[in-house]
Amino acid sequence: MDIDRVLGAWSHEEWEVEEIETLSPTDTARLYIDRLTSDSGLHLRKRDETQAAYNIHREKRLFGLFVSEKLKAAWRTWTNVKLVERGDAAMPVAEMDAYIGLEMAMSLVPVTDIKDLWSEKTFLGHHDFQATMSRNRFQAIHAVVDSIGRVSKKPRGSWELIAAVDSTAFSKNAKKAHDRRQSKLPRTAYPPPCKLFPRARRWTENRVLHRKTFMAPTIVAAYNIVMNGVDRVDHVRSTNPTRRKEQQLSMSLLTWVLDLSLINAFALIQQIRKEQTAPRTLLEFKRRVCESLTSSQRAVLERKRNSLKRSRSAAAPSNIPAREEIHILTPNSRELSSGKLVCHLCSLQGIKAAKFPFGCTKCEVGFHVGCFAVAHFKHAFHNATPSVAAALQALNDAGNGKPSSKTRKRINNSITSLDKLVLRK
Repeated sequence: MDIDRVLGAWSHEEWEVEEIETLSPTDTARLYIDRLTSDSGLHLRKRDETQAAYNIHREKRLFGLFVSEKLKAAWRTWTNVKLVERGDAAMPVAEMDAYIGLEMAMSLVPVTDIKDLWSEKTFLGHHDFQATMSRNRFQAIHAVVDSIGRVSKKPRGSWELIAAVDSTAFSKNAKKAHDRRQSKLPRTAYPPPCKLFPRARRWTENRVLHRKTFMAPTIVAAYNIVMNGVDRVDHVRSTNPTRRKEQQLSMSLLTWVLDLSLINAFALIQQIRKEQTAPRTLLEFKRRVCESLTSSQRAVLERKRNSLKRSRSAAAPSNIPAREEIHILTPNSRELSSGKLVCHLCSLQGIKAAKFPFGCTKCEVGFHVGCFAVAHFKHAFHNATPSVAAALQALNDAGNGKPSSKTRKRINNSITSLDKLVLRK
């Protein structure tokens, strides 16, 4: 490392004179390490651009600085070609972002198999995955990305053939052979070729072993400062790696790119964030990125599901209201339908009877002639038959809010009002 670049504009002559006159070797090493520490670390070249990106789209835009729109457009174009060849629909931009978000979100859920994320079983499945994309669609896109079948027809020497080196079968066989191998431990005593040092101080009941600073060579301290970044990236990624059970190199390279982009974007937000709402851990930052990537596709899928739902009319009252108006049984109209309606009293009893072309003008529900008499003239039945008694009990239960059988009534246009009643000639 150039000492002029580290120590600024000092010349070698001035440095040597000052070191001889005032500085000891320890002070020189300490000054060197302090200057190296101040010059190392993360320095933003375009801080204003990074701050503007975070202010517009927050975590999603910082992630987009590394996984750019140009890269995703090229990836989507190639993927759509393969999807269309297989007979699947092309992938829009929102679905592309949703797939990337779900691919990274799998590392946040403690589930191994992809199919378990869409499972309907108890304690399995995840609502956000089901609300974003169907399992068949996700696996169709995943198969195109993870597939190495395209390299089988490539000429020998093609760079894509490297994806077939780490095959799944070879990896499984190697793991089995490694597990069966027995490790042999030496049984003979090993005499240490050195002299034992005096016993070191330990923790005791009433004594505390204080820390002591050990001096290390300057080159060792400088190496630890510079190389700590590489070790830190490996440590951070190993906590929640995007890669799950894939063995192919093509998928490993993709997940490595996604993980490194997240780690670098999180390093940027550590430098520019000012508010308390900014994520303080990589796990929370990753969750927010996945949420922002999948939000558009979730909204599209939700609108599609709502459009497919059949519009339901307002339900009529569940029980016959007690009104003072006269209830009249009239024949139903056949202008808009067959005119046959389910008997309301039979529905309250859970009886599946044939539909009848008569209804009540006030209740606006269908009735058999006998059921209409029981429903509206309960006081007239003193010595009721068993069937009539069961019907009266069903009416009482419905009036108390505890019907024996749940029924749903719809407002219909088949009931003939008195103003439109026409008699046969």
